[in-house]
Amino acid sequence: MKELYDAAIKLLKEMCLKHECAMIVCQSIGFNGFKRWHRRRSKKFHCWSIGMSNDLFDFYRKTPTVAVMPQRIQLKV
Repeated sequence: MKELYDAAIKLLKEMCLKHECAMIVCQSIGFNGFKRWHRRRSKKFHCWSIGMSNDLFDFYRKTPTVAVMPQRIQLKV
């Protein structure tokens, strides 16, 4: 069961990072509406990953072992 939670939490954290990167790109272009949309999505995936981590600990007394590398954005001007 822990492996399933780990995979789901990793996926949610990666989606959170993708939306954070998209938020930064939208801000640099000047699309504030899309920036807000990506910020809300980023928060949603972040909250879900925290909730799943808490459920894993509460129900199974195990901590998730998930390593996600942060992405760097290189904007070309």
